[in-house]
Amino acid sequence: MYRPFINSYECFKELEDIEGLGATFILDNNKDDKIEINKKFVDLFSAVLEIPTYKDIKGNIDRAEIKEMLSTRGASVIAKLGQSSSSTASLIKLITEEGIFAPVESDSVTKYIGLSAATDIEADALYRESRYSP
Repeated sequence: MYRPFINSYECFKELEDIEGLGATFILDNNKDDKIEINKKFVDLFSAVLEIPTYKDIKGNIDRAEIKEMLSTRGASVIAKLGQSSSSTASLIKLITEEGIFAPVESDSVTKYIGLSAATDIEADALYRESRYSP
């Protein structure tokens, strides 16, 4: 019964030893069918890679910033909302509860937040929820 937990622990111990390891995406296979979760992840990751193609007068995220985020060691999550359902509360809920990723540890600190939004998202609320530490 506990073997999957032991396997996960051993896997993460091995990951810790990899020098130069960047972002790690930990998918929660208990949230949906494994194949569906993998498809959702590919869609989310592709959306991240496409962010530099969007231009906004408030600012842009370029390829170098995407590379920096993906090169940063630690657990990472990606969330994407449709414009009609985009709100700060929805985004926080998706990141903390409803996404395809394993729950974020409560003792963690967020180094980077890449936010590409078609609607107004309250960045301060997002920073507080994620324990952002620049």
